[in-house]
Amino acid sequence: MRLAVSSFLRWFIALVVVSVILLPQPRRCCAAETTERGVSAAIFGGAGGAEEDNNEGAPDLYELHRFGGGLLGVLRGSSTDTERNLGFFAQAGVTGELEWAKQTQCGAFCRAGTSFTPGPYRAGQKLGWRVGVGYSFAAFEFRVGVLQVLRSQDSLFPQQLILPDVVARFGRRSAGWFELGLGAYDASTSLRPGIYIGGAVLPVEQLRLSAHAGLHRTQDDDPTVGIGVFPVLEVSGDHPFSRSITAGAGVMYDGAFEGNAHVSWLF
Repeated sequence: MRLAVSSFLRWFIALVVVSVILLPQPRRCCAAETTERGVSAAIFGGAGGAEEDNNEGAPDLYELHRFGGGLLGVLRGSSTDTERNLGFFAQAGVTGELEWAKQTQCGAFCRAGTSFTPGPYRAGQKLGWRVGVGYSFAAFEFRVGVLQVLRSQDSLFPQQLILPDVVARFGRRSAGWFELGLGAYDASTSLRPGIYIGGAVLPVEQLRLSAHAGLHRTQDDDPTVGIGVFPVLEVSGDHPFSRSITAGAGVMYDGAFEGNAHVSWLF
């Protein structure tokens, strides 16, 4: 497990170093994912808890830790306006995660009068992928696709999940926008998809600030495991470091507090 984490970090750092060496001219900071064709890499990690409420007694509580990363690629066809990147595009992404979880309190499913000893952490892995196509107009953009989450039997939350991955974005991407979506908007939510609203502003040319809020499928619906959906809040910032590199960081809360960092190589 340590070897897998170390290997991913080495590849991520290598991508950052190689990309920063290329084309050292700052550029304008525009929309995430669909501004230009390129490849984005992200890492994220967090810790927190999950609670299963019931009508028969105290809730069941779980303690969670996670670390993961993902890759996202975007391709565009020829555009009548290469500066604003109008026209058709396609994207594909994959995300993996290591999870450590244990139950810390047993509620209705423990018999009255019996003691409960928290078990050891269980290590599990999660894998998700998504694909989609879309079209960008001057002040409107949409994407339609599908995502799938595969969860191993080693996880506390092993069920599979398939959902549409769609988004509608309103506004000129060089200035700011508002969006409505079902599915995922970053690497972490590829494993915890849901319904969300979001938006971004560009207070200065070299900085993008964005935020999302929604209800996401953070756990399975099985009543022996935990709640099915949870409110999620996310904020992030991005800055272009060259004509080919944009990088940023953000924070998220979905029952666990999570931090993330990401870098995009545009080509």
